[in-house]
Amino acid sequence: MKNILSFLLLSILALTACKEKPITIPEPATPKRRVLVEELTGVRCTNCPDGARTLLSLQSTFGKDNLILVSNHSAGSFSFPYPDSKFKFNFPEGQAMSDFIGQPIGFPTAAIGRFQLNSGQSPFVSASLWAGLLNSEFAKDYGLGLFIKTAYNATTRQVKIEVLMDPTQTLVGEHRLSVIITQDSIVDSQLDNGTKLKEYVHRHVLRGVLSSPTGDLINEPITAGVLLQRKYTFTLPDDTWKPKNCSVVAFVHHGGTPDKEVLQVAEHHVVD
Repeated sequence: MKNILSFLLLSILALTACKEKPITIPEPATPKRRVLVEELTGVRCTNCPDGARTLLSLQSTFGKDNLILVSNHSAGSFSFPYPDSKFKFNFPEGQAMSDFIGQPIGFPTAAIGRFQLNSGQSPFVSASLWAGLLNSEFAKDYGLGLFIKTAYNATTRQVKIEVLMDPTQTLVGEHRLSVIITQDSIVDSQLDNGTKLKEYVHRHVLRGVLSSPTGDLINEPITAGVLLQRKYTFTLPDDTWKPKNCSVVAFVHHGGTPDKEVLQVAEHHVVD
């Protein structure tokens, strides 16, 4: 009798242990709004470091994960490297991206989500306008989730990139996807308020453009609840491209004239 009771007790315990627990599926969350700031700069631009410091301060205010910074060294002759520069930050695709956005009036300058204060006016604006425009941009909601996945091969130095677009609202009109590579914490020469610094720390520098400089056209309808996917590959050219300091930045934007506003942006490190 004792053996029978023991068997029944063990059977009940086994059935209880094997019973499946219900999986809780969370409700879809409102996409987190992030804002892209594209700083136009150059190693020979003496006032540009002031702008860079202002942007870092604003990033601290709004949050590093919310405010995505990109420094595009495409400011004409200001961006030509010095004879002793170890890096060449200016390159044709970066210049093409800058030209697509618009022309600067003075420096320091940056495009805040590529928003135009007035139709026909360049999105590149002076530092005095940055904070106000950022407040306006963060208040907008385009109902678009944007996510990046990366897989890095240390042997081949190739990074595979997957960009996922998850709209919670149906969007109409022309939309484009731009995908770029940035690199942080690069030590090299920079003119700073009249003084040439040989060990200036360059932040979030645009190093490569994987899509078209004007963005890849999204041909499919952007429909609420329908996930869109794009894949890219990129090989870090040499050892000066430090994988731990490189990031993928992707953003969805309008591509018309004059409207080029960025709806959503995401950033993800090449190496997790």
